[in-house]
Amino acid sequence: MMTLRSLTFEMMITKRADRLRWSNLCYLLGALVVAGCKTADVPGGGYTGVIIEGSTRDDIRVAAKTVFEKNGYTSAFVGIDEMVFEKQDGGMSSLAYGTWMSMAVWTRVKMDILDLPGGTSYILRAQAYRVTEKGDRVMEEETRMAKSRRKPFQEMLDEIKLRLGAPKVVQPANP
Repeated sequence: MMTLRSLTFEMMITKRADRLRWSNLCYLLGALVVAGCKTADVPGGGYTGVIIEGSTRDDIRVAAKTVFEKNGYTSAFVGIDEMVFEKQDGGMSSLAYGTWMSMAVWTRVKMDILDLPGGTSYILRAQAYRVTEKGDRVMEEETRMAKSRRKPFQEMLDEIKLRLGAPKVVQPANP
């Protein structure tokens, strides 16, 4: 026979177990959300690029510099096979990605020119980064942009290819 005392004790244990289950579930869901927010760092992933045929490296560098400067970027570095362009982002990016110390957020695009077999074709590829604390040797942080953010950079690479005389690729309309 159950007494009032044993019934009360059993109810307390049941309530405590229910609370523990809910708190564990909340911790698990929180951990999954946080883990899901990190973009996987896949080698070669996130690059955008174009194949350029019949142009020299010098032609590619000049066209890239022209297109990126037209879009508000400044050239931070231009080498034989590598180029870096930077642009300060607007207010919304600073609010979303800025730190409490510095609200300035920059976009940095690193590009390489890679040889294809045969010697007359190249791959021009680009990877975009969001940069905070730019110029600070200790605090500068460079974060690779997600693949979903590469459309404007692909459009600039397509424009570079078009400037170099390649025909524009037209997608067929869906019936």
